[in-house]
Amino acid sequence: MKNQLIKYISILLFIIVGCVLIAKTMTGSQTVAQYAASHPSVVTPTVVVEIEVIPAVTDEEKDIQQSGQNATVETQPSKPKTTSAVQRSGQDATDVIQQDGKEADADGVETVSVENSFYIETISDELKEYMAGKSYADNIDESIMNYDMLRLVVICYNDLEGNTARGEIVCNEMIAQDLLEIFEELYYAGYQFEEVALIDKYDADDDASMEANNTSCFNYRVVDNTTKLSYHAYGLAIDINPFYNPYVQFRNGEDYICPTASAPYADRSMDFPYKIDENDLCYKLFKEHGFSWGGAWNSCKDYQHFEKRLR
Repeated sequence: MKNQLIKYISILLFIIVGCVLIAKTMTGSQTVAQYAASHPSVVTPTVVVEIEVIPAVTDEEKDIQQSGQNATVETQPSKPKTTSAVQRSGQDATDVIQQDGKEADADGVETVSVENSFYIETISDELKEYMAGKSYADNIDESIMNYDMLRLVVICYNDLEGNTARGEIVCNEMIAQDLLEIFEELYYAGYQFEEVALIDKYDADDDASMEANNTSCFNYRVVDNTTKLSYHAYGLAIDINPFYNPYVQFRNGEDYICPTASAPYADRSMDFPYKIDENDLCYKLFKEHGFSWGGAWNSCKDYQHFEKRLR
C-alpha cells in the first residue's frame, strides 16, 4: 500500500515538473504571470465590437434634405378652377391649369392633376352674367329654356399636342351625366380635342367657334337659313372637333360647306386625323348613350354634330 502511494506521488511530481518546463520554454525568461500580462489575447479572448460612426449633419445639409422631402409632397385642390373664370379673365386656359392642381414630373415639367376634375355644377351667377346676351340670347324663350334647365360640365381633355387641358361644356341637365361619362372615357382613351370651351368665348358666333375647332354645346340659336330652333338651343346637341368634321349640304347645284375653310375635310373617303366616322370611338360612345349623329343624315351631313332627342 505504501509503495503504491509513493508511485502516485512520483507520477504527480513528474507531471508538475513537466508543466513547469513547458511553461518555461513558452515564456522564455518570463514568469507565467509576466507572460499573461504581455500576451492578453492568448490568455483572455478578445471581443471585437464594430461601432458605426455617423458624421454630424451641417445646417446646409439639413436644408437640402428638408427641401428634397418637400419636393415629393403632392397637394390636390379641393376643386379645380373652371375655364369659365379663365375665359372671362382673358387668360389662356393652360396658364390657369398650371396654377391649380399642378404636379411636377422628374424633369420638373408641370402637369395637370385630373383628380376631381370631372364634375357637374348648376349655373352660377358669375356664369349667368358671362353667358347673358351671347349663348343665353336676349330673345330666349325662358318657358322652354332657362338657366335652371342648364348645367356646367367640367372635364379634362387631351389637346392636339397630347397635353392635358381643362374644358367646360354648358348643356341641358338631361344630358349632363351622359357628357360627363363620354368625355371622361374619351380622356382616358387618349382622344384629342383642339379646344373645349363655352361658345361665349366667341360671342356665340357659331362660325368663329367652328373655325377655331372648338367643341361646344349650348347656344340659343336657330338652324342655319331657317327660323327653327336648333337642338343647340335646348342644350341637347354638341359639335365635336368641327373644323375637321364640317357641315356639308348640296345647295343650288354645289356643295355648301361650313366652315368654308374645312372644304378639304368634306371628302370623307380620305383618311385624316380627328375624323369622325362609324369606326371612331367618339361616335361609338355617343351612340351608346342614345345620341344620333349628323353624319348619318340624308338631306345634309353634319359630321361634327351629335344630338339627343328627348321629345
